[in-house]
Amino acid sequence: MNTHRTLISLCLLVALLTGCTKVDLCDGAIHPHTGAVRFSYQWTDSTTIRPDSMMVVANRIVGTWHAVYCTTANEYANSGTCHHGHLASGKYESDSLGTGTTDMFEVKQGDYQFIAFSGNTGIRYFDYKNLPEYCRHDSVHAEDIAIGYTEYRLSDPAMKRYGQDWTEFNTYSAYIAPDMTPIYTSDASPLTVRSDEEVTVTFSPHALTQEIGFKVNLSKDSTVVIDKIIAEISGIPNKIHLDGTIYEVYNEKGEPYIDRTNKALFPVDFQMVTDTMVHCYGELAVIGLISNKYPDVNLGAGILQIAIQAHVDNAETGKTLSKTVNARINLYHTLNALYPPLLVRNEEGHVVHGTKKAVIEVDAEIHINEDFLIDNGVDGEYIDHWEQIIDDIDIDI
Repeated sequence: MNTHRTLISLCLLVALLTGCTKVDLCDGAIHPHTGAVRFSYQWTDSTTIRPDSMMVVANRIVGTWHAVYCTTANEYANSGTCHHGHLASGKYESDSLGTGTTDMFEVKQGDYQFIAFSGNTGIRYFDYKNLPEYCRHDSVHAEDIAIGYTEYRLSDPAMKRYGQDWTEFNTYSAYIAPDMTPIYTSDASPLTVRSDEEVTVTFSPHALTQEIGFKVNLSKDSTVVIDKIIAEISGIPNKIHLDGTIYEVYNEKGEPYIDRTNKALFPVDFQMVTDTMVHCYGELAVIGLISNKYPDVNLGAGILQIAIQAHVDNAETGKTLSKTVNARINLYHTLNALYPPLLVRNEEGHVVHGTKKAVIEVDAEIHINEDFLIDNGVDGEYIDHWEQIIDDIDIDI
């Protein structure tokens, strides 16, 4: 009997000396504790605008270990670098493999949850809240990470596509990057990474953002020719969490509120219905949109501004008079009358999307006469009203 107990004890001792657990109890130099992962993305056919890259968060569930990778966003063969992470040695590195770009990423063995979300290696669209902290501190969790818009001023070179054609009147906040892409995210099914094994993590990204369209009806004198239309909308929340809740802070009373919003410039397509009627439509994919707190102001959130570039040919003088007609409207009543609403509070009290797609139809029509003046219509005819921003600069060509 004692002989059997001795053999069992020896077997257990050998097992402890030669094996290791998922939480790395032995020397990694003797028994490797790392596996390797590849990332692939299954995009739907409806995803026409894809990000230039994706960030991937690695969260080891038992024996906490965090890392963040930046990869390309193809279906297969994605290459990239370790953006943040700790090595087995405990040293913090910007590239865990030390070899620059790779399609195989080293992770410690264990059970993982991987989360992917939009990156930016070209135009800097986004800033990330708590991303470096997530890698450096075990107390920071994936739900603490938020994606925020990089902010730009109109004079920034990144805004040059619109800057030369736009006059900023609503100066309360900064702009997001032009031609903003949707924000995508995806959770992969939990999986186990074993030492000296290679696994593929597959994501099916979906949009975190809302698709918001704007319809505006424009009428004009038959002599007025529309050349180009640009629009600006304000009141876009700056940050969103990976779980789709809008980032908020708390005031002194402990009440949550969206503390920072941005503006976006976007092109407006227009279609001539008749020689005096024009249908205008523009859309963008953003975190959301909030209304102004007040219905009778022209600064702040929820203000739609358009710049209509037009010209009139003078047959008598042979000259062409060109001008940009600027107008703005506070969409207070329009946004608050939307159903379903753009943003709602869920049962936990967090702000989330009330719908993933909405079209805001501005009932107030704009009429431009040959003197480039806007007729707002009769007071009380519309729930919100256009206001012309007078600019006396005319250009004779």
